[in-house]
Amino acid sequence: MKNHKYLSLVFVLIVTMVMVAFNTQIKFNYDFEDFFQADDENVIFYKEFRKQFEDDSQFLLIGIKNSPSVFDSTFLSKVDALYQSIKVDTNIKKVYAPTHLKRYFIGPMGSFRSPLLNYSTPSKYAADSSYIYQSPQLVESFFAPDAKSLVVTIKAKEQLSRKATRQLIDNLKISCEAQGFEEYHIAGKLIAQETYIAKTQVELLTFASVSLVLIVFFLFLTYRSFWLLVIPLLVVMLAVIWSTGAMAIGGKDLDLLMSLLPSIMFVVGTSDVIHFFSKYIEELRKGLTKDEAVSKTVREVGKATLLTSVTTAIGFFTLYFIDIKPIRDFGLYCGLGVLFAFAITILLLPPLLRILPAPKQQNVSIMDKFWNRILPQFLTFVLIKRKMVLVLFTFITAVSILGISKIQINTKLIDDLKDDDPMKLDFLFFEENFSGARPFELAIFLQEGHDSFLEKEVLLETNKITTYLHETYGVKSIMSPASMIKGVNQALNGSLPEYYRLPETNAAFSKTKRLVEKNRKREEFRMLINEQKRLGRITGKIADIGSQAIEIKNKDLKIFLNSEIDHSIIKVRITGSALLIDENNADLSENMMIGLLVAFASIAVIMGFLFRSFKMIFISLIPNIIPLCMLGGILGLFAVDLKLSTSIIFTVAFGIAVDDTIHFMSRYKMEREKGRSLLYAIKRTFISTGKALIITSFILSSGFMSLMLSSFMGTFYTGLFISLTLFFALIADMMLLPVLLLFIGKDKKSSIKSI
Repeated sequence: MKNHKYLSLVFVLIVTMVMVAFNTQIKFNYDFEDFFQADDENVIFYKEFRKQFEDDSQFLLIGIKNSPSVFDSTFLSKVDALYQSIKVDTNIKKVYAPTHLKRYFIGPMGSFRSPLLNYSTPSKYAADSSYIYQSPQLVESFFAPDAKSLVVTIKAKEQLSRKATRQLIDNLKISCEAQGFEEYHIAGKLIAQETYIAKTQVELLTFASVSLVLIVFFLFLTYRSFWLLVIPLLVVMLAVIWSTGAMAIGGKDLDLLMSLLPSIMFVVGTSDVIHFFSKYIEELRKGLTKDEAVSKTVREVGKATLLTSVTTAIGFFTLYFIDIKPIRDFGLYCGLGVLFAFAITILLLPPLLRILPAPKQQNVSIMDKFWNRILPQFLTFVLIKRKMVLVLFTFITAVSILGISKIQINTKLIDDLKDDDPMKLDFLFFEENFSGARPFELAIFLQEGHDSFLEKEVLLETNKITTYLHETYGVKSIMSPASMIKGVNQALNGSLPEYYRLPETNAAFSKTKRLVEKNRKREEFRMLINEQKRLGRITGKIADIGSQAIEIKNKDLKIFLNSEIDHSIIKVRITGSALLIDENNADLSENMMIGLLVAFASIAVIMGFLFRSFKMIFISLIPNIIPLCMLGGILGLFAVDLKLSTSIIFTVAFGIAVDDTIHFMSRYKMEREKGRSLLYAIKRTFISTGKALIITSFILSSGFMSLMLSSFMGTFYTGLFISLTLFFALIADMMLLPVLLLFIGKDKKSSIKSI
């Protein structure tokens, strides 16, 4: 490398130019269903099940509040004006507004309709509201139980572009603002996806900027040298460019998780550079020439830096065992990014340091005096109080294990947003005032010997299920094949609310069946019975009470279905996107443990290669397992549920935290190989690497803490808990590791005063 320094720089430049070209192809994406396990049987079934019906994922809801009641002529006129303004939007397929809903009547002379709500005639409000609140299919679907809110439902056109989606959402907000409503909320999958993408773009820039500022601050504070500030920034920026370029080559879009990659590369890449610089400056201070200092740094720090890069990459790569594609991709590209950062450090730093002038030694010596005074004093205290240190860490571990026993796996659909986030407030509005926000889905299979879901025997079984779901499970706004029959039966009987039920006679069943089948091309029919008429659907909404409570309800539902439903007529299967999210979270603990075990085993192999001693492997792992226990204890004691958004923390934190131990143990091994006594080797290691460990830990922790600025709780917790783990790991390396070395070392009876 010394003889080919310019060739190395040219190589880095060429690769960077290629990666920059690929970076221009990166797109943003947030598809909730990417987080489903692609090869899971339930996921495969749900995707096929959904294809059989009219897609209902394009619905948007506008919830509008008015006090003291929605039955107010001025307010309802505004609702009608809103309807008139948005129905002409070219991105909208259909609008369902309470002011334009109809009551259906079927008589001897044919069918006709009348307004459900005569909004322009206040004298009819009393009768209209009485009818509405006697109709369970209307309350909590279009009207809130307290009569203070109503819902306008919009169905957008399929496969809208992002630009069209953004335009639609903006137009809806403009139209609502124009009416001057007291309070309104818009919710739906379309707005959720658009909001997540917009937030991801903003936070990507925010995290990267904050991380960059923190790195500049710490580097300037530490080295006070222009070149020692610019070179690390160049390395980490190239690491980001190479990593995102690799994403583009692999066809990976930026999503919520991948938006963390630049920040991670900034803070992780800086760690390699700081260890390199610290050794380089140390050798310059000893009187070596610039070339000699660079050569010795590459020899002594290069191996340790390679090992730390590999261990950090392993921490990310073990996310492969979480069988969710976005998490696996995140682990893959972050792991590659760490390796890129190491390659850039080795290829770029030695040539640049040989070309550029050496830093001024007076600035270095001032900082060295500070570290050379503080670190030996701290080490002396730790070794004198070594028994207290062991007792302290034992106590902390015991408390942590107690906390770990309290960890729960639980999730809510929109738990990843902070409580004051506007989108979450919109979500909670519908949760509190209407049917709930969590979708509920049942698939119904028609058995042999039955030709239609509209047969009396089939409808009776289906009605048993819908009754149980409404009265016991808590599902609201239920739609099923039975609901179509109930609606027609009501229309045949003067549209009276009490006739929203199944017909009581065979003749009435036959008549309603014929009328429903005449309308089989209507949207409502296609949403509930597939084209082949062998698969049906029961759909509704439920309060988002958490996956643990839902699991109990599902167990009770399965007991009911097995005992009360005639399986010779129909068979039923619980499905839906919410169920798949719950199942993903239920698999977390197993996936996370597998990933951690692989990480432990991989690190143990690396330590074994480095030291060829079981004792040293044990000593190396203990200071990194304890911080993970402490992290788990915090999760349990502070009731932070384990979920998809927090599943990556343990393996990533372990992979990064173990870096400090490797640097410490590598230097300790070199000192022992030079024939140093145990205490002197610990002292030289502590002073030489302690400074770099502290600086890198503070940079890493501060960089990850920048993620706490996120509006996503998963990202917030990732930043908080990885920062805490790195801090705990630093404490363990600076306190517990020297004590363990002293107890296990062969000349452990040496005097502490020799330090």
